[in-house]
Amino acid sequence: MVLLRNTGRFVENELSYLDVLQTHGEPISSVSRASEKFSTSGLSCNTPVKTARGTVLARDLRAGDLVKTKDHGFQPLRWIGRSRHAARDAALVRVLNENHSRSQMLMTADHLVLFNSAHAELLFGKSEVLCPARGLAVSNRLELENSATPTLCHLLFDGFELIHAGDFWVESLVPDIARIKAVSPDFASEIIAALPRLAHDQSIANYLQDRIVLDEREAGVLVQLEQDRC
Repeated sequence: MVLLRNTGRFVENELSYLDVLQTHGEPISSVSRASEKFSTSGLSCNTPVKTARGTVLARDLRAGDLVKTKDHGFQPLRWIGRSRHAARDAALVRVLNENHSRSQMLMTADHLVLFNSAHAELLFGKSEVLCPARGLAVSNRLELENSATPTLCHLLFDGFELIHAGDFWVESLVPDIARIKAVSPDFASEIIAALPRLAHDQSIANYLQDRIVLDEREAGVLVQLEQDRC
């Protein structure tokens, strides 16, 4: 079972630096491309998460724990859900250690990961962009994982947050209640009990990220440019 975000599917062809410029024009410092869509998100329960009490595995987090966020310091975790990822579901992305060995940290393929790059500023007008994990799987720190069936943890806060998980800043759960109800009514009920304001549609405004969100192909271009520089 996964929590759904309305994501598009991308053409399988290669995307080059010139393709990006042709699609988006010159660097877009004045035009926001922040996504208002909702995505699959989930971290394996073995994921190390930084909190006020030190690094804690996601499976050991509890509501009320103060979790380190990039933009708002330590923020209280309001709800944590768990779901089992079935092998028939979409591939996951596994984090690799610095020595390229496989870690126990996995995330869903559409989970948004913060990417900081001078090339991002050149192409998109911002040095910090959010990328789906699958788009970064061509790097030397992430790879696609097709056979794992971990329990996934879904971490909810008062608003959209980037949390420090492993060596990455990754998104927290975006609670699209209507879609969660369709997948897991029990989850939806638990979330509304934890944050009653989420029973109202307008409350989702707290979960709209203001960073540029790239698609899979654009993220791949950034990774390739970074690797070519090394």
